[in-house]
Amino acid sequence: MRARLQIGALGAVLLVAAVVASGSGSARIVGNCLHSQVRPSSVVLACADANASFTHLHWSSFGGSTAHATGDYAFNDCTPTCVAGHVHSYPVVITFSASKHCPDGFNDYRKAVATYDTSKRPSGAQGGAAKPGTMELFCPLKT
Repeated sequence: MRARLQIGALGAVLLVAAVVASGSGSARIVGNCLHSQVRPSSVVLACADANASFTHLHWSSFGGSTAHATGDYAFNDCTPTCVAGHVHSYPVVITFSASKHCPDGFNDYRKAVATYDTSKRPSGAQGGAAKPGTMELFCPLKT
């Protein structure tokens, strides 16, 4: 009888540990502006109008102190206006890092560093308009 109680107690402790780990353990990322996600296929960078995002993401690592993905950086040039603008897309390699606790209970990556193939990158300065370099990411808009 005592052995059954000990096994039951151990099982309960392990279950609680698993639930806590799933909520606050590995880092996640806000892909769609609203919810933390694991390995999303895209990450919207401009939630007000979705005129900038990382798309077609393929993850080589995720969940540790850093995450690495390849994909495209897509942005609307908003010329002459955002409604009439054109979306441009460039191949990019992204490193996500600096996970921090968000109100939804998850640790989300909050920093992204985009690197472009020098032969296929947008003109202008790294980090300039329509060409992010290092950027801060946000917590989800809904919890």
